[in-house]
Amino acid sequence: MTTAAQTRAIHSIRRASPQFTEEDYRDLLKREFRASSSKTLSERQAAKLIEMLKVTCGQSAYRGAAVTAEGPYAGKLRALWMSAHNLGLVRSRDDRAMMAFVKRQTKIEHTRFLVEPAAAMKAIEALKKWISRDGGVSWPAVDAEPSETKRIVAMAVARRCIEAGAFRPFAEASLDSDLERYAFRCGGFPASFEFYQAEHWDRLANRLGARLRAKLADRDRQAA
Repeated sequence: MTTAAQTRAIHSIRRASPQFTEEDYRDLLKREFRASSSKTLSERQAAKLIEMLKVTCGQSAYRGAAVTAEGPYAGKLRALWMSAHNLGLVRSRDDRAMMAFVKRQTKIEHTRFLVEPAAAMKAIEALKKWISRDGGVSWPAVDAEPSETKRIVAMAVARRCIEAGAFRPFAEASLDSDLERYAFRCGGFPASFEFYQAEHWDRLANRLGARLRAKLADRDRQAA
């Protein structure tokens, strides 16, 4: 059975990633272990769950001191980094990892010093190109509504889930309707994409991203 130390580790990892919801956690337990609670897992299964949660929630073996992105472009960069995370392109969603990418592009140590538009756009465009090339995102026009951009990202995450076997629609033509039903059953989503706002697309991308990361992590373990 799951040990007390494992139970504490599971809940600690979950608390550190508020975007990984209770519904995401229950879905992971059901999908990977056919269980409704971690208490029913064997010690070996609990160890596997902990490793899956570390990957899904973006924790590395060494976290170090907390680093928080700041500055006028931090929000844009963080949103793009979260998109890359949900698409399975990066393992860690932490600001530390995102700022390491920014430093490679701009030679600037921290986003608080990223104030020149030219330098900021270099990092932003590099990230967008990477997400487009490896994540299959076709960015809309620059004047598109935020909800449209987020819809495009969420649908790209859905396609990546299908490719990885983390989500299976009845048919390609039914992807929209199957995703609508899936989200609605999860709770907190409108019954139709017609009524989605930007926050709904973000939440759907986060939920699908958790499924994708778990599936990719499982593949990595099987290949090791």
